[in-house]
Amino acid sequence: GMIAARYGMKHSDRLLSLMLTDTGSATRPMMPPPYNVNISEEERKRLNEEALKRLDEKVSRDERKARWIATPGPYTFTIARRPEPERDRMYSVMDGFYNRRLSNRALFDFRTCFYTDPDVLVAGLRKIKCPTLILLGEHDVVFIEPSNIMAREIPDNRLVVIPDVGHMTAMEAPEKTIEAILDFLKTVKQKGKAK
Repeated sequence: GMIAARYGMKHSDRLLSLMLTDTGSATRPMMPPPYNVNISEEERKRLNEEALKRLDEKVSRDERKARWIATPGPYTFTIARRPEPERDRMYSVMDGFYNRRLSNRALFDFRTCFYTDPDVLVAGLRKIKCPTLILLGEHDVVFIEPSNIMAREIPDNRLVVIPDVGHMTAMEAPEKTIEAILDFLKTVKQKGKAK
């Protein structure tokens, strides 16, 4: 999503439309409380070095699930609160992502080199000229403010907030997510605009 937002800033003339789901235009989003621990670059480096030491740690699915339930974080806390059958199904999908990644080292390298720019690039957002869907979950605490910024600054946009879900809208509310996307695409096809 962050890459799509930045691509749209430079090349929206190549796009019929743009869909930005649970994202923002900064590649280092500002975390809300209580996740917004203000740490120095030295502390960030130390934490990254500790994480590097744990990259090859063998952890069973049950251990990963127990750790996740204990500390789900800002992206999945709404999933962790769901009833067990539903929560376990969604966790299985997330764990499938975990098991299909290229490698723990590749993910670590990506995270440390990509998630670095806190600038929302307001001037760039204003240059996006294609119809844009901004979609997020009501409880996506990381991307509420970034989505509001995009909705204020992108000239032709539609902001859709799906109730009772967090960051994982497609997983938590697949029907509502699909409905919002299809309605947006239908409007773009008929009117050439987001609304």
